[in-house]
Amino acid sequence: MAEKTCKDPRSCTRLRSDRRKDAWDDPDALIHYDERFDEFGLPVHDGMRMAHATLSFCPWCGVRLPDSKRDAWFDALEALGLDPLQDDVPDAYRSDRWWREREAK
Repeated sequence: MAEKTCKDPRSCTRLRSDRRKDAWDDPDALIHYDERFDEFGLPVHDGMRMAHATLSFCPWCGVRLPDSKRDAWFDALEALGLDPLQDDVPDAYRSDRWWREREAK
């Protein structure tokens, strides 16, 4: 049996509704979505705004979520000679545009 992978996690009603909220500012938002990495996670409220525990499966429907593109994002910036912790990141890398443009090539 082929593994069922969610190509569009927005198909899960619960994930879709949570994506409209800021997971750090809205206590009712249970899931954080980072479009740069195509990554879903549970926000970690530790005083830092950027931490979340990455999810591999939808907690409501159990469908496998897409693999994170986090490593590819850092690799792409490194190939440009940029360190995202020290350098200004190009606009395309602040959203999923960097990945969409890469796939279009």
